[in-house]
Amino acid sequence: LNELRRDTELEKEFGFPFYAEIFKTARQAGSQATFYINEFDVEAVGGSFEANLALYEKQIEQHRQNGAPLEGIGIQAHFGADAPGIEGVWGALD
Repeated sequence: LNELRRDTELEKEFGFPFYAEIFKTARQAGSQATFYINEFDVEAVGGSFEANLALYEKQIEQHRQNGAPLEGIGIQAHFGADAPGIEGVWGALD
């Protein structure tokens, strides 16, 4: 699953638990894929990233509670002049 913070069409139509059903159905159908969730603008603690990071953590926990067989998380980032310090990045990863 990619960028659920902004791509919410399926959630609006079917509810958030639908995402876990996608994973579970794929696994039951024999998929050997490794299942990940990915989000952007969550790469540091503090500042403008904080709310995004909190939502991402909440979504990950919701997926787990809904039985999604998640096997990894992704953090997508494009750094520019406003790049967070390494401490902020490590904080987000922790």
